[in-house]
Amino acid sequence: MNDKCPIWGTPCEKIERVYRLPGAPWLVNSPRAGGKYIIADIVTDKMATTLDEPSKVKLSRWIYEQNQLGEPSKRRDPPEIDSNTLKEMSDWPMPSVAKRMDYCLQFLASKTEALGEAISMDSHLEEMQAAALLKNAREARYLIEEFRDEDWIKIKPSAKSDSGLVVIRLKGYLRLEELKKDQG
Repeated sequence: MNDKCPIWGTPCEKIERVYRLPGAPWLVNSPRAGGKYIIADIVTDKMATTLDEPSKVKLSRWIYEQNQLGEPSKRRDPPEIDSNTLKEMSDWPMPSVAKRMDYCLQFLASKTEALGEAISMDSHLEEMQAAALLKNAREARYLIEEFRDEDWIKIKPSAKSDSGLVVIRLKGYLRLEELKKDQG
C-alpha cells in the first residue's frame, strides 16, 4: 500500500499494518476520509471497483462519526471497513443540503475553544469535507459563502490563506443551539 488514502487517493498522515488483527489490515489516518480507519487489502480491491463518489462521501461521514464517539482519551479502536460497511454506505440515503449545512456548522464549532475564535479553512478543509458529506473543496467553499450570507459566520482575511479565517457569529451560535434542542 502506498501513502495514499484507499478511499480518496489523497495523501494520508499515517498508514501502517495492524498485525494483531486477522489478515493484517491497514490502519489509515486520512483527514479527507474522516480520520482513522482500518481496512483489509481485499476490501480495498473491492472498493476500487464498486464505490462511487456519493458512497465515498457517505463512507467518509461514517468514519468521521465513528471517530467522534466518546472522549478523545477513551476512544475505542478506529472503525473497521468491511464489505458490509461498503454495502450499507451505498444504500444509505444522502442527507439534504440543509442537514449537510448543519453538519458543517457543527464541525466549525467543534474546532473552536472560545467565542470569537477563528478557524483556518485551509487547515481543516479535508476534515470538513468528511464531516459535512462534501465531494470537494468547491462545495466546502460554497457552504462557507452561504454561511456568510446567512450571517452565521464572518470571514477574516489571512496572509497565509486565500480562504481566510472563519469566525462563528451570534446567528451561527443560535443555529447551533436550535440543533442541540432538536437532538436532545
